[in-house]
Amino acid sequence: MDRLRPTTFVCLLSAVALLVLAAAMPAQAAAKSSPWYALQGSADPREADAAKQLGAKVARVEFDISTPVAKMRQTMKMYDDLGIRVLLLAGFPYRVATPREVSNLGNWARAFGRGGELKKPVLHIELGNETGFSYFRTNRRGFEYGKRCKQASQVLKSVGTGVKILCQADDGNTGDGWIKDMYRAVPKLHRYVDGWIVHPYGDYWRKRLNDSLRELKRAGSPSSKKIDITEWGVASADGRLVRYNYGMPRNLSYAKAGTILRGVTSGMRKKLGKRMRYFVIYRAIDGAPVGVTEDPEKYFGMVTNTGALKGALGQTAERLLRSSGAS
Repeated sequence: MDRLRPTTFVCLLSAVALLVLAAAMPAQAAAKSSPWYALQGSADPREADAAKQLGAKVARVEFDISTPVAKMRQTMKMYDDLGIRVLLLAGFPYRVATPREVSNLGNWARAFGRGGELKKPVLHIELGNETGFSYFRTNRRGFEYGKRCKQASQVLKSVGTGVKILCQADDGNTGDGWIKDMYRAVPKLHRYVDGWIVHPYGDYWRKRLNDSLRELKRAGSPSSKKIDITEWGVASADGRLVRYNYGMPRNLSYAKAGTILRGVTSGMRKKLGKRMRYFVIYRAIDGAPVGVTEDPEKYFGMVTNTGALKGALGQTAERLLRSSGAS
């Protein structure tokens, strides 16, 4: 066979490179467009280990909003050493944070945002957990909460470490007053918020999402604003009965729970499209052995309390977490 001329050889190499690049592009595009699947974590090392076992790239971890940085470092470093980025939740149950407490978020951002102490810096802080829900008795304080959202955004922006605020657009089925009150306090609130938080638990998640999306649209929030599902879970005690399960069967096997988790995430992606960013699976590890209690809160884990994968449910969670668009 005749030897190839140098120019011909270079052309062939270029063609091969283009083919390889073209083959890789769909996978890269899919990764970028995939929601940021994450896992609920805590300061418990067992929960961090379970997150690592399941392949989580992001874990949601709560601290009281007044917590000083020094008391957060051990937990933050624990996740960072495992290669897991933390979605910070600034908690203030049964109340609304004070302006002084909100200013503390600047300290969090300096320590844990870009240019701070972590290899995987924090990108977002959630302002409160389900503050618009009636069980916290703060669902009528949307006006006050809206002011804190704006303040939190301004505090984080002034620090300049790239950390942004997520605010709640979920009234927990108490009516539409929560979002209206937030916007009454700050008419262009969406300009300060990087994403809207919704917790649409149960098999009625479509209604919960539709209600929030409708009220956000009425308030003036653009349809491009990200929606962050920072909690959704399904309780399964391997077929044993639990007291409640948010409208889903109370005796789900791990296999049936896995099918539900897969169906809900698929349905939400179809519903929200590119607006869907975080989807936080609640949670990493069970709080009790199977059969000890009927409390569903003990069985939302993706692994058992001994660290064993919960069959098809754990496998489904693992596939989602490893396919996450987060980095």
